[in-house]
Amino acid sequence: MIRTRFAMTIMATLVMVGAVHAQTARDYITIVGSYVITPLATEVADRLKKAAVLKKSPEIQGIGTDAGFKQFCAGSGIDTPDIVLGTRPVKSSEMEMCKKNGVKEMVELKIGYTAIVVARQGEGREFKDLTRKDLFLAMAKDIPDPEESAKIIPNPYKKWNEINGKLPDSKIQLWGPNASYAIQGSIISEIMVEGCKQIPALKALEATDPKTFETVCRSFRKDNVYNEYKEHTAAIQDLKNNSNILGIFSDTFLRDTGLTNLPIDGIEPLPGSISHNLYPLTRPLLLYVKKSHATSIPGLKDYLTEITSEAAISTRGYLLDWGLVPMPLLERQQTQSNASELKTLPLQ
Repeated sequence: MIRTRFAMTIMATLVMVGAVHAQTARDYITIVGSYVITPLATEVADRLKKAAVLKKSPEIQGIGTDAGFKQFCAGSGIDTPDIVLGTRPVKSSEMEMCKKNGVKEMVELKIGYTAIVVARQGEGREFKDLTRKDLFLAMAKDIPDPEESAKIIPNPYKKWNEINGKLPDSKIQLWGPNASYAIQGSIISEIMVEGCKQIPALKALEATDPKTFETVCRSFRKDNVYNEYKEHTAAIQDLKNNSNILGIFSDTFLRDTGLTNLPIDGIEPLPGSISHNLYPLTRPLLLYVKKSHATSIPGLKDYLTEITSEAAISTRGYLLDWGLVPMPLLERQQTQSNASELKTLPLQ
């Protein structure tokens, strides 16, 4: 009996040791999130692996910002990602989910900027006067009746010059991302809603009938004038084959495509206008890191140091070749300090 109990005790101990070992066994970094930032994160990982700073290559999955946060906030164990990549700040609902599932300390690191751009094949002179109001009127399912502004009707516009006489007499063909791309939310809030507010009849609805305002300002038309793409590479090829199509993308996807980015509200999406937040559709490039993992996963601290380094994100950094627009010096220094100190966000 004593021998049996002793054997059972030994087995239980081994099981416990095995479980503890399983919880500390991962020796590589796991990263999920934004399609936009995945190539940049991969470039940093490849350089560190080549330099033998990392023994194993990180596991990096581009699944979109929203899906990335769901995995990141699912728990604090090593079976969950170390880093989530995002082109928007973490939502309060995601913070709450993280907190509920035991993610108690989260580090936010901004490494640069990107932008949402409207692009086409060929010159952009015909669209130099394009505004967010014009884009709303091209994309929206319903709009105020041009003859009776208090009345909401199905969008009748088929040509750009019907919306704005300064735009070309050409058919509206506009491609935008589907809901799997996090920037769709930004397109709704920063193009659709902001353009909607520039129309007096709809701006008035914001106060008098907010439910109708939300419905009208956030709904895309479904009549094949505005189309959602599932895969940005295929959409880019469509633009290259047809100069009449305009497409909405993150500018990091357009590297070496030869497409022309159009000015919006009179401001071109140039590095200077993006880095100083003058261009209206500027987006941050963000990493969120579990602090507990930064001190337990081999190489993670080294990875954070490198991806926030001047070599990577300065005005001459190697990530510029991958679409990153650098931040001003003071912002970079703040990010580097946050990475060094693992400064955490207050969980709401």
